[in-house]
Amino acid sequence: MREAILRLVKKRFSNLILMPSEQIGEDRLLLEFGVDSMIASEFRAWFWSVFRVDVSFLDIMSA
Repeated sequence: MREAILRLVKKRFSNLILMPSEQIGEDRLLLEFGVDSMIASEFRAWFWSVFRVDVSFLDIMSA
């Protein structure tokens, strides 16, 4: 289950930043991919709509 969720999250994130999901490593910070406030907001809204999990905006934007 964990691996399926991780694949889904990586796929959505890769679509947001326009980068192949194979280039997204789990050990890198989101900020390293150039995440700005608009991308973070979109990613946060997606998390809520798909998983009903409220991810803090600061968690996405912070190191």
